Amino acid sequence: MIQNKMAIQLIWGTALVAAGVGIFIALPQKMAQLSQMDYTDFYILFTRLCFYLIALLLIGGGSKKLYDTYRIWDEARPKGQPKAGSKAGPKE
Repeated sequence: MIQNKMAIQLIWGTALVAAGVGIFIALPQKMAQLSQMDYTDFYILFTRLCFYLIALLLIGGGSKKLYDTYRIWDEARPKGQPKAGSKAGPKE
């Protein structure tokens, strides 16, 4: 059961980070479209600030979720197994 929960948390954290990165990638094009409309500079600046803040929060939250999931997985593994990412085999 814990493996299913960890898999869901891993997918959710990855989706959050991907959404944040997607906002960073798409934002310059959307701001160019917004600049062509008849809005004040303050409105455009405020909108840009809000979207960058949302992107940072998504990336930060997803990164924290991925880190916490990795830490829980690392604590739950049996003691004889190597840590994730290490190339060393089990100690004999």
